[in-house]
Amino acid sequence: GSFTKLNANGHIRIGRGEMKAVAIVTDAVRPGVLWTNALRPGSPANSLVHRVPDPISNRYRFKLGKGKIKKIGESPYKTDFTQLTFAPRTVIV
Repeated sequence: GSFTKLNANGHIRIGRGEMKAVAIVTDAVRPGVLWTNALRPGSPANSLVHRVPDPISNRYRFKLGKGKIKKIGESPYKTDFTQLTFAPRTVIV
């Protein structure tokens, strides 16, 4: 069924999630759009989106999500990208 119908029938739990990441502002991503690596199943970004399958493809819509960006401090990589990697830094508390 559709998201709207499943939600109305109480089959979907709406929750919240968050992650911290280093933001890189670039012309490669248009203003107002946030991009993050979601190619690996264990990627923190994949845990932020709902797991309701697309009604046509029956695949999860991991590429869709809505979020807010909040600056929490200066990145040590702001002026020197030589130490920046895209290795996961998942912290489980």
